[in-house]
Amino acid sequence: TSYRASFSNLDAKGISPDNSYHKKIFNLGLNSNVTDKLTLQTNINYTHEENNNPPLVGTQGIGFSSFLHRIPLTIAIPTLKEHAVGPDGSLLSTNPFNALLTNPYYLIGRMFNYTKRDRFLGTVSLRYEFTKWLYLQGRVNADFGYNNNEANYPHGVGVPLRNSTNTGWVGSYNVGTSFGRQLNMDFLLGTANKIGDFTVNASVGGNRFTVNNNNTFQSVTDFVVKDIYSLGNGLTKNQNNFSIYRTQVNSLYAFADLSYKDFLYLNVTDRIDYFSVLTPPSSIVANPKNSFNYYSVGVSFIFSEFLPSISWLDYGKLRGTYATSGNANGVSPFSSQLTYAIGSQLFGTYPIGTIANGSNPNPNLGPAGVSEMEIGVELKTFNGRLNFDVAAYDKRTSDQILPVDLSPSSGYGSTNVNIAKLKNSGLEVMIDGTPVEESNFSWTISVNAGYNTSKVLALNPGQTRQVVVYFNGTGNEFLGSLVYDVGKE
Repeated sequence: TSYRASFSNLDAKGISPDNSYHKKIFNLGLNSNVTDKLTLQTNINYTHEENNNPPLVGTQGIGFSSFLHRIPLTIAIPTLKEHAVGPDGSLLSTNPFNALLTNPYYLIGRMFNYTKRDRFLGTVSLRYEFTKWLYLQGRVNADFGYNNNEANYPHGVGVPLRNSTNTGWVGSYNVGTSFGRQLNMDFLLGTANKIGDFTVNASVGGNRFTVNNNNTFQSVTDFVVKDIYSLGNGLTKNQNNFSIYRTQVNSLYAFADLSYKDFLYLNVTDRIDYFSVLTPPSSIVANPKNSFNYYSVGVSFIFSEFLPSISWLDYGKLRGTYATSGNANGVSPFSSQLTYAIGSQLFGTYPIGTIANGSNPNPNLGPAGVSEMEIGVELKTFNGRLNFDVAAYDKRTSDQILPVDLSPSSGYGSTNVNIAKLKNSGLEVMIDGTPVEESNFSWTISVNAGYNTSKVLALNPGQTRQVVVYFNGTGNEFLGSLVYDVGKE
């Protein structure tokens, strides 16, 4: 039995004022041979992080780097520091976009963004050896995390200090907390054996992967007392949201690797997944299409074993693979059924219940499917000085899940449907070589290239175009959009 424990501590200060980062990590490991046949492995990891006022990088918004990169170079930094505050105590204007390009010297000490995270990772693995060639293994992986963030938008940034009714100080404050739990459990019954010229590695097993997240968000605007940012000091309670995210995937699988005389290999796999997001209540759909069975077959032949007379050929292999897979990407938990909420508007003195769904639930959704075929050749020549890897592939996607627009008169904006069929095919080439190799110096070059064609084979009957992602709607207005056009490459 062996033990291992470690602790690390990191304290760092950023180059921007008031920015600091603190991280503590504790780790404990255990390896034990409980008996001659039973082994136990355990690892526990706990992390605590505090990130105070991180700089805003890579996105638009109020931030030091965003402001400094956009102002003219002729403006001296000391001038910004000395003229950050106007006569009334609000931000002194430096440009027409003060609410976005804000003088950072006004924000120092007024604007904050604090995040605290706690994370626990744990792994337990048990393995029992029945014989030298048969074993049973079980594993549990846990990932628990807690996150708390509080941030404000200070008074006087691009707007007057007081609100329009002169009842409070303008600004905002929000608090967000989240708790996440992921559990990944599996078992495996496996064998590894050599029978004559044949080598067999095979196993059967199962897996359960669950995700359970809870999130809360509260926000207030305008404050009774100046410079005190809290929920209690806020005049207007804007949001008080609580959300739940739960998913589960149950799986059964098997695989086998067979080889003959170390030159001929066969790999076979089979797996079936059951998706909770595609499983509405039985009162809605008695037999939902919530599972997908996918498999793969791969063959490889090392032909260089039969060409010993070719001195420049070190290694040569032909390979071919056909594989299928399935997924439920794009389907959120509980989206296959109606959800309800209490509306903010009263009917007289009575609250009103409303349907919370913006998208029409589709309980008959099924998983999307992908199939791919690939053939390739791999060559190693001149004692590894020049190597080639060439592969051609053909990939087909069917029943891709996409949202389609509905008439506003239906009461919904869209619904998810299995509609898209896609084709991707192409060629990939990689060449690497070592033109110079000396006892104390070597020079290696690697070049890779690929050619791919994508084609939308079909959408809904009569439909020829589908906007998949409109990036301007996500805040990434410089990226354009992703559009499917039937028949176009």
